Amino acid sequence: MIGSRRCGTVLLAAMFWLAAGFGTARDSAPASARSTVRPASAEPSVFQPQPARPILGDLKYGRHADQRADVYRPRWTARSSAALVVVHGGGWRSGNKESWRDLSMQLAAAGFLVVAIDYREATATYPGFPNQVEELEQAVTWIRGNARAWHVDPARVGALGSSSGANLVAMLAFDGAGPLTSGARIKAAVIWSAPLDLTVQPWLSGPADFYVGCHTACTAKLVAASPMNYVSKGDTPIAMFNSADEAVPLAQVRQTAERLGADRVPYRLTVYPGSAHGTSYAQRAMPATIAFLTSQLS
Repeated sequence: MIGSRRCGTVLLAAMFWLAAGFGTARDSAPASARSTVRPASAEPSVFQPQPARPILGDLKYGRHADQRADVYRPRWTARSSAALVVVHGGGWRSGNKESWRDLSMQLAAAGFLVVAIDYREATATYPGFPNQVEELEQAVTWIRGNARAWHVDPARVGALGSSSGANLVAMLAFDGAGPLTSGARIKAAVIWSAPLDLTVQPWLSGPADFYVGCHTACTAKLVAASPMNYVSKGDTPIAMFNSADEAVPLAQVRQTAERLGADRVPYRLTVYPGSAHGTSYAQRAMPATIAFLTSQLS
């Protein structure tokens, strides 16, 4: 089920864009907002992983053949594990869950039950938005439905994504209503190089057109598919990672951070020098990623 705010926000966001100039930053976050801008030098030390248990491969979480997941189980403990959905990138049109195997194993070794998902790719006849967001919501609900069998705490579900997958995770974090511990909502999110404003990224013009199912006069749809437009009070705590000079403009990440701070949504922002994008800095980001998820999903 589509998040309850999305339909109304499509029209409101488009009107805001036309009236005020989309992309204008809100006021800086108040000092009392629970937020942290974490410089690269402040990263935690390398974690000490424990051996992960075998995976459950290629499970169906939806009706379509492409809606499949690999489940990486942590070492058994008396306490139920937190669950983590990991979402691959690929411009909404390519990529696969197998590309996250090594990263998923690392996350499982850190104590999470990790669910790496595939989702239907955007095509000329199948728009990714909002379909891929809904598929991610399905996956979260499916995990909670299997919580007892997998020894998972259904109240502790988070998500991690890279690039276009991070865009989907951000939408999951910012769009929705109700408790973060049930339904399709998540309690914590981490995004690596997420396109948060699809209206200002020329490099995304082709993939984004397929994603929103539009090739001319697409501004309203691109606004609607931009996660930064959905930030509001009560959203999921989130850690954002970006490089200073990469494909995703740092300005839009900082603008999103300002909106999160203004609405008192806990967040952390880590900026790396250089131009590495998404999983290209995965090993560098992994300790801080695990530290954030552990703190929020404990």
